[in-house]
Amino acid sequence: MAQLEAIAGKHTTRQASEVKSNWRTIVKEAREKEVIVTSYNRPEAVVMSAERYAELQAAARTNDPLRRLREEFERELAVLNAPGAADKWRELFASTPQDLADAANAAEDSDE
Repeated sequence: MAQLEAIAGKHTTRQASEVKSNWRTIVKEAREKEVIVTSYNRPEAVVMSAERYAELQAAARTNDPLRRLREEFERELAVLNAPGAADKWRELFASTPQDLADAANAAEDSDE
């Protein structure tokens, strides 16, 4: 609960048993701050305004740690759609071990 309270910042806490009978009040509270709904003193849900939810969704999309990785992966896959890519792959898979060794050695020599 302490971790959730730290994340929620300014908030109120309501028992689950209060939700049904005080829904309108809870929704009004949620316009100002998050409302943590608990059951037996354990957090079960968080009620927040639609505006706050939209802000959190936008922030999550903006700060998506996998976005950069996805973009890089898509760039790498785009090479497979380039003209002539299929022929290059066929040539590569038809290569002998000696062909691959020669290519690796040539690449190493060009790096020096």
